[in-house]
Amino acid sequence: MEFHIKCTPDQIGRYVFCPGDQRRAKRIADQLDNAELVSSERGIMVYTGTYQGIAMTACGTGMGGPVVAICLEELAHLGADTFIRVGSCGVFQDYQKPGDIIIASGTIRTGGTSLGYLPIEYPAVPTFEILEAIVLAAQSNSIPYQVGIGIASDVFYAAREAISFELLKKIWCDVY
Repeated sequence: MEFHIKCTPDQIGRYVFCPGDQRRAKRIADQLDNAELVSSERGIMVYTGTYQGIAMTACGTGMGGPVVAICLEELAHLGADTFIRVGSCGVFQDYQKPGDIIIASGTIRTGGTSLGYLPIEYPAVPTFEILEAIVLAAQSNSIPYQVGIGIASDVFYAAREAISFELLKKIWCDVY
C-alpha cells in the first residue's frame, strides 16, 4: 500500500486520467463501468472502473506539481504506466478560449517540480501512440479540438513576462 494515496496494486488500472480537480475525477469515473472510489486519503480522490473490460483509474490530485508528482510516482509503483493529464493548460493562440479542447503535443515546463526528475532541456511530450489515440478518439466522437504546445507552471497568477510568454507566443504562432 502506498503511503499518500493508500491504494494497493489491485485497485489501480494501468491507464490513469489525472485531473487536478477532484470533481473532474468523479466525472471521469462516472463514464467507466463499475467505477468505485478506492481512496480519498489526503483529499486525493482515486476511482477505478473499467472501459471495454480494461481497468482504468481517475485520480483527482488537487493543485500543484509536488502533489501531482507524489500521486504519479505512487500510482506507477502500483503498476500504472500511462498517465493522461486532463484539465486546464496554458495556450499561445489568441483565438483559443476557456473550454476549448487542446490536445498537447508537448508542454513547456516552467515549474520547479519537474526539474527534480528531468533537466529543463528534456521536452515534456506524450508518446506518439497516446497522442494519436486521443486525436482519433476526438475525431471519431466529432469533438472539436486543436493539437498544440501548452505551458505548465507552478505559478498561476504571476506575471507572464517572467517566462517570456510573449516571445514564446510569437515563436509558436509564427511557426504554426
